[in-house]
Amino acid sequence: IWAYRCGNGTSVFHNSGLCYEWIYCGILFQSVLYAMPVGIAAPRCAGAIEVDDGPRALASDREVEDYYETFYGYFKDWARRYGFKASFYLIFSYSGDGNDFWSRREPLEWAVDIVRSGFELGLHGGTCHTPLKVGPGYWDSYDAIKGEVRAAMELWRRLQYTALETYGIKIGGPTSYAAPMNEIDENGYRAIAELTPIKYVGTLW
Repeated sequence: IWAYRCGNGTSVFHNSGLCYEWIYCGILFQSVLYAMPVGIAAPRCAGAIEVDDGPRALASDREVEDYYETFYGYFKDWARRYGFKASFYLIFSYSGDGNDFWSRREPLEWAVDIVRSGFELGLHGGTCHTPLKVGPGYWDSYDAIKGEVRAAMELWRRLQYTALETYGIKIGGPTSYAAPMNEIDENGYRAIAELTPIKYVGTLW
């Protein structure tokens, strides 16, 4: 855990495990107090709710029931009850075939309902779940990453057109991106900056 001062503020950085291991919770709380002007402002509960892998391609009736009808239905009711907003991060395919998203009607319905319900719809991936990094097990070049980002944006434009034609719902361009596996390198950031309207990239690291 470490801190960085910028102007009159302090940013505190920590490993994601700090949130889950109870023996570290005191350190996390102390770091919040350290970063804040204690005595002037008291800590308050605040956060961002991000849901990735949804909307997504749904391959079976069971997936429709589990992910769309049950999880999303309960989540939306909970969010409405307590006045929460959330960002949902759409992935079009895990198989490499962007048409997976349109193999059933429910993924499009899910995306449309997110926008209609006042949530944000962001991007989590295009034709696969491979992080935007160059290296063994990832992509072999920057050009390959650009190809994946272009494919994702083509799928997003198809989503916009289909949502408007089918439901009369206008979906804007994605402004946020949740990196698959929470991994991305300078090549991924560069491709996103060059080829998309995305302004915010979320990872754990």
